[in-house]
Amino acid sequence: GFLEHSPMRNIKAPRLPKVGKGFLSEEDRNKLLELCPPTTFMGARDAAIIWLFWTTGMRLRECATIVKIYGEGSK
Repeated sequence: GFLEHSPMRNIKAPRLPKVGKGFLSEEDRNKLLELCPPTTFMGARDAAIIWLFWTTGMRLRECATIVKIYGEGSK
């Protein structure tokens, strides 16, 4: 038949320590920027993305969904 009470009702789940996401240090940011050659399109793009993350706290998904919006001049 059915149990009247769950045998698990008095068992508590173990507390796990909260692990925050790491924050990029200024030194690490500079190391990443050194890897972006400013003379190429992709290097300039990557440097801009790193600065965007660093200065705004933007998440990767937020950056990936940026859409360029044109004004009425490009109808």
